[in-house]
Amino acid sequence: MISGSMGRIGVFCSYAREDEALRARIEDWLAPLRADKIIDDWYDHLILPGQRWNAEIGAALDNAQLMLFIVTPDLMASSYIAEVELPKAIEREIQGKCQVVPIMALKADWGKSPLARFQALPGKGRWLDDYPDMAEARTAIVEGVRNVCIRIVDWANPYKRSSVGDWNHYQHTKILPDGRQETAEGTEEMIAKSDTEATVLVELAGSGKVMQQTLKVDLTQPFEDRIGDAMRQIGVEVPNDFEYSIGPAQYTDEVLNVGGRRYETTRAERSLVMGQRGQSLAGTVKTWRCMEVPLWGVVKGESDMSVMRQHQILLDCGHGNAETAKPKMRGVPVSPGNGFNAGMSGNIGQVPPPMMSFGPGRWLVQMNAYGIGSAFDMIFYPNGMLQGQQMGVPMPVQQQGQWFYDPMRQLLTLQIVTSSMGMPIGQETVLIQFGGGNAGALFAQDSMGRQFQFQRTG
Repeated sequence: MISGSMGRIGVFCSYAREDEALRARIEDWLAPLRADKIIDDWYDHLILPGQRWNAEIGAALDNAQLMLFIVTPDLMASSYIAEVELPKAIEREIQGKCQVVPIMALKADWGKSPLARFQALPGKGRWLDDYPDMAEARTAIVEGVRNVCIRIVDWANPYKRSSVGDWNHYQHTKILPDGRQETAEGTEEMIAKSDTEATVLVELAGSGKVMQQTLKVDLTQPFEDRIGDAMRQIGVEVPNDFEYSIGPAQYTDEVLNVGGRRYETTRAERSLVMGQRGQSLAGTVKTWRCMEVPLWGVVKGESDMSVMRQHQILLDCGHGNAETAKPKMRGVPVSPGNGFNAGMSGNIGQVPPPMMSFGPGRWLVQMNAYGIGSAFDMIFYPNGMLQGQQMGVPMPVQQQGQWFYDPMRQLLTLQIVTSSMGMPIGQETVLIQFGGGNAGALFAQDSMGRQFQFQRTG
């Protein structure tokens, strides 16, 4: 049995005692993956005196992300493997917690075994004892296991593979329905790491401003399961009724050339559904990930929703040399969560174009609430009263209330009562922080993380 520990992909290798020599050979073959920090290995010879053998094997089964079965006549005859290890592997595979890969070692009658349902190595239906040259079989098995590990990294937590000093530098672009683009650059750097938690320094720059935030990443769970925590750490308040679901991935191997550098990637395409307050929005997400890229491991990412398209591309990355090689984000530092991210555009370090000032008048207000878009025709009166109407909805929805704008803090406070067909349906106080814009629009974000665009219409 071989199993992994925290930090790399855990591998459990099921084999019969009579096949110990085969197990040792395959362990030796997988040494390059061990050296590349892709897998960790442990086998039952390392169980210490006094430890409970069944308990140790059970823990290894529960923690493994990849289960290899060395198929031989002796493995097929093993009652322990048939009754304990194989059922557990099938159960975890069905739950999406691991991948099962048989290794066809010595010819055996295994056609009725559940293992026969899985794609095997070395491949093409050949057994190891069919190979006159073991070098060919070795290459097929090592590369096959490497490719499986690449897929595992996509749904597990790739931050576990990275070390202190690893970094990446990327560019992020939002494309709005009207064709306008907002572009920013950012860096990630791992500044601390334990067995259970990583600390990542994130810097995001645009419109001459830089946001800096430290994120704590839980290494004991898939990163995508903790996206809500990450959003809260950067100052985005995630409502309790906000729903976010990602469908199963469709994988394709693809070579990307970015910035003159070649990346062997695995593209994963998945459906995305976001919803809040009974409304939902569907789209797709694509990621191109490479084992050579640290931290999140993304070379390229795309999302396509009706209210916005987003594109991310890796500009550069490094391992252990962040202090000397990571680029410095330029601009004026600002506090996280102040809303400037909603309106980032232009080149790093440039002075943004003159901003339109907020004041009384008629405004088209567009709101993006976690991917769900709404538009409002609002009138802000000089006496501090406001009234408006939501646009594009089948039943009329009106707003009325009061407003106050603090120009020093660029903070707009709204006290709004929402009604439909003359009946009040909601009341809220909204704090909107302006943080970017140009001669045609203002960009802002409220304390709940909703993004706004204000365009004066009168």
